[in-house]
Amino acid sequence: MEKKPLSQEQPPTDITSDAEKPKSTPSARHQARKMALQAVYQWLMSGGSARAIERQYVDESPIKKADLDFFHELLFSVIGDHKEYEVIISPLLDRPFEQIDAIEKAILYIGTHELKHNAATPYRVVINEGIELAKKFGATDSHKYINGILDKLSNQLRSAEKSARK
Repeated sequence: MEKKPLSQEQPPTDITSDAEKPKSTPSARHQARKMALQAVYQWLMSGGSARAIERQYVDESPIKKADLDFFHELLFSVIGDHKEYEVIISPLLDRPFEQIDAIEKAILYIGTHELKHNAATPYRVVINEGIELAKKFGATDSHKYINGILDKLSNQLRSAEKSARK
């Protein structure tokens, strides 16, 4: 599956030197998802450019163990493609998209991006990461809602992968 190019707004990809970049481990990707969730939430609540938000997270409060390239991909793709992701997500919801909590929106955007563009990450990992983020940052029981929506999305976006598991 070919990756979609990132937003036109993207800064140079070498945010940190190679010596500072952690390996892309599951833990580093988990930290990147947490950072992306917080950054996307900030964008949803107050706007701003992806570049400015990224600089804030990378320069002002860097998380040394996060995969910064993955954080960059998530942040710029979600901000650049959020309208497309809303079209994909909305039919699966039990209420209008506008009524979804900002944390839940951010988790759904990130999960949609990963299910659609990161085939190397198993759909079960994407769903589990969404659940964990909802448990940590979301409202009580929002993880159940996130689980249901991401499972339905995985049926749409990863049907071949899900069929192969059966």
